Amino acid sequence: MLPVESVASNGADESAVVKAGKKGWLRKRSRFTHRWKQTWVQLEGCQLLYGETEEKAAKRISLGGAVLETEEGSGAFEWSITARDSKRSLRLRAGGAAERQAWMLALCEAQVRSAPHANTACVLQ
Repeated sequence: MLPVESVASNGADESAVVKAGKKGWLRKRSRFTHRWKQTWVQLEGCQLLYGETEEKAAKRISLGGAVLETEEGSGAFEWSITARDSKRSLRLRAGGAAERQAWMLALCEAQVRSAPHANTACVLQ
């Protein structure tokens, strides 16, 4: 897994910045059965909400200080989010590389806007 790190500058083109509030369907890996299940996911500020449907997206994970890691080489466009001070990870899967990249950029931007990372930018590896 490759971590997504926060650093002072990433040199990215500003036109590539994704607006906060991204939402849509992804697949989430079950903690117990390890099966992939369709899940509604949306960004709200520095929180990632998720659940069975848009109306039931009541579970939250704070992105402030969270560790984002992508799974490379598996061909399965996966990544994990581990909240600060937590050992549990939320494991998500996109339908393709472009979708995963769009989500990673949106998550990274949300992290940058959070209080613990307000003066940093994100680098995706």
